[in-house]
Amino acid sequence: MKGETGGARRKRRAALLIVLGAVLRAAEMWLGWRILADNVLGAFLIFIGLGYCLGGGIWLALTPPGDAPHAADRSLLGFLPATFLMLVAMPLEYLLLPAAMRRVRALPWLGLGLIGLGMALRLWARRSLSSAYQGNLQIQPEQRLVTTGPYRRLRHPGYLAFALMALGLAIGFSSLAGLLGTALLVLASRYRIRVAEAMLVRAFGQAYTDYQSRTARLIPGVW
Repeated sequence: MKGETGGARRKRRAALLIVLGAVLRAAEMWLGWRILADNVLGAFLIFIGLGYCLGGGIWLALTPPGDAPHAADRSLLGFLPATFLMLVAMPLEYLLLPAAMRRVRALPWLGLGLIGLGMALRLWARRSLSSAYQGNLQIQPEQRLVTTGPYRRLRHPGYLAFALMALGLAIGFSSLAGLLGTALLVLASRYRIRVAEAMLVRAFGQAYTDYQSRTARLIPGVW
């Protein structure tokens, strides 16, 4: 009975995540379409809706709860406020509120450039990790420490990539909500990085502490 109750709870969780992903996908595509005529970044919102919203809900639904440590699960929740601000509040601010920041024609293209840089860095990091890539924080048996590609100088290039994309959106939309979302995303990344590095030190020991001593977390010479 206890197992059946747990199974029913997991099914309800999976269904809720898929429905939320589908709703967010529809909302993001609608917002992107409304914005597209005035701002090129509307196309990026449509891309996010198509490629990530529903897919992310399905991925979370298929990931059994409890596979990652509690701190790792909690660290992922820290990204929810930033996600809401970037994907919902920021486009609504652009559509419905008077411009709080000057909307210069060149800014969407500058934002698009930052987004492209972030996406390129993200793809480079994924390619360098290859089979070692994990969507959640866990160490697989026989996993090796990757120190090639962007990992030669940065320990967490994927989080830098997300910050660049968030900043690009905020600049491209001249958005106060976007700037706040970017700040919250960086704070959530800091916490998740601490959790991840504690796991990596336990897994790789001296090899990882030596790697820490010669690399930056996100920005060389800064942090």
